[in-house]
Amino acid sequence: MFVFNDHRLGMVENGHKNVYGRTPAFPTNPLDICSIARGLGAATLRIDGTGQLASCEAALRGIVGPVVIDVRIDPAVVLPKKDRIGNMTEKPSPPLHELPSRPTEGKHLRIVN
Repeated sequence: MFVFNDHRLGMVENGHKNVYGRTPAFPTNPLDICSIARGLGAATLRIDGTGQLASCEAALRGIVGPVVIDVRIDPAVVLPKKDRIGNMTEKPSPPLHELPSRPTEGKHLRIVN
């Protein structure tokens, strides 16, 4: 699982700004996503810059069980989003076990939404 970590509750703050025209006046402490995930039994990886994920690909492929990747992002950058209701009206993707198998040789780890 990829967590895009902006060191705050960015979705909450941006939502307040978009809906109410203001940002909450209470600070939030940064969450240590890796500590939380390790406490729940997942392997973790923290990405602080470009190129780090590619260099860890081989190690990630060898992990059995859940993996949480904490991707540190700039809080000033607002990620694109889709309307929640619009998302519910789209046909869902088939489960991974129903997808046709493809050879993995030469493939790279991809982020899949």
